[in-house]
Amino acid sequence: MDAGDGRDTLFLASAGFSITAIDVSAVVLEKLMKLGKLHNFQDRIRPVKCDARCWMYPSDTFDLVTSATCLDHMPELDGQLLLEKITKCLKDSGILFVEVHTVDDPGFKHAEKKSELAFVVQHYFRHNELLRLVQPHYYIIRCEEKTEEDRDHGELHLRGFANVLARKSSLR
Repeated sequence: MDAGDGRDTLFLASAGFSITAIDVSAVVLEKLMKLGKLHNFQDRIRPVKCDARCWMYPSDTFDLVTSATCLDHMPELDGQLLLEKITKCLKDSGILFVEVHTVDDPGFKHAEKKSELAFVVQHYFRHNELLRLVQPHYYIIRCEEKTEEDRDHGELHLRGFANVLARKSSLR
């Protein structure tokens, strides 16, 4: 999914996965490929420069899809439609990991101490909203909503997020 800073991509490539990394930014993808080359993973990473909403998702293709703070960086309806595309591209029994910002995030509350990237979040998920979106086509392995300290970028700040780890299942 959305390549972002590449943490997930590099971790999964190091674990032996072949990755399709989608991002709108050529700069982000170039940086990702340089890091991949540095760690000798570049052959496992296929960069795709486009908006994740516009990519032609191949049906029943992937064993795993991760989407960390992608669905919340677009309007609510766009996120729902993208999740439908993701569901179709996963193989039956494929694994989905999704993480989104929630209404508990200081960015939603317009707090003083918030992420310097809060301005890019277009949809803060309401309580259990992510779970309700994923449940119809997946067996839920884990669902979590919480507020925690974020030290990954900028000054120390809190973030509210929800994440779901699930297995696609036509039988549920």
